[in-house]
Amino acid sequence: MRKQILLCLLIMIIFSMSACNSGSELYKEMIKESEDYILPIEDAKEIDRKVEEDLSKFTHIYKDNYKVEKLKIDGVDNPVGILCREQDILITDRENDRLVVTDFEGNVIRKIGETGNGPLEFMSPGEIIRYENKVYILDEKNYRVQILDENLNYVEEIKTKHADPNDPHFVYQNMAISKKGIYLNGFSFTSDQVHLYTAGTTEPIVIGKNFYGPLYNYQEKIYAMNTSIKTYLKKDDSLSYRGGGDNYLFLVNDEIRDFELKCSVMSMTDTTSFLINEAGIVALSVGNASLFTFEMDGRYTSTVAIMEGLDEEVLGISGIPNFSVSSAGDYYVTSPKNGIIFRCSPEE
Repeated sequence: MRKQILLCLLIMIIFSMSACNSGSELYKEMIKESEDYILPIEDAKEIDRKVEEDLSKFTHIYKDNYKVEKLKIDGVDNPVGILCREQDILITDRENDRLVVTDFEGNVIRKIGETGNGPLEFMSPGEIIRYENKVYILDEKNYRVQILDENLNYVEEIKTKHADPNDPHFVYQNMAISKKGIYLNGFSFTSDQVHLYTAGTTEPIVIGKNFYGPLYNYQEKIYAMNTSIKTYLKKDDSLSYRGGGDNYLFLVNDEIRDFELKCSVMSMTDTTSFLINEAGIVALSVGNASLFTFEMDGRYTSTVAIMEGLDEEVLGISGIPNFSVSSAGDYYVTSPKNGIIFRCSPEE
């Protein structure tokens, strides 16, 4: 467990790197300004110290037995987004720019799409969400969301190009849908907020600051969990996003254009994907190679399963690991770098 948690921290440092070295005076101003934010810029050395403190405190709690299997899907090299439906599973293959439909054993039913920018063509497809009988696919490097019907026919697309002169290569990686519109987030030092695209608009509503992490719609409210913490390292005079720090569940409030803190969850969770249901929160922790469950007040309740090899993922390089749960209670977890799907099934 110690190795896994330390790797979690290492992964996030590699992923984030440093922003730039434009001078400590600028950073001092940014740090001072952030003191009133829900997510302020924190001291990197303090985060590292806290990780060392917390290493000895954590013990897995297992309530149910889950069998973990590795599924290699034929022709899928880089699975990122995943959605379990009643009769099948939808998987985005980032490497081959297509949508793949499988059964629950991983057998391919059909493959849809190719590289391009037309309908049902993709460039680095990512997260998949089902909302009100439609399927939404985050077409990352085409800067859009493609919307399909239940039969996977093209319906329309929503343009999501966000121009940031300080981060010209910025793409969205996390998505949630509600009646209000499409909520998006991606890794950036300057566009690190939640962006809401509403019907008929091209410029998003900007919500929150210093945030990077997944989003989820529960009962028509959008929730967010931070994957990492924005930090300042005095020694190098640099900003970075770092794992291993405090983790939170937020309500995304577009009316006040900020987050509302709902609870703190276990530090070093660093989730890349989560869901909320009547039982509470299920969160995927890549650095710990685990699925964790929490009460809605943030209390850790159990480890669903540990997936050997998931902690080898380097976030942002091959894609962001996601998970979905079937009606039978099986969890399907994408491992983009390893090119596989983990299936975690409850044992009788």
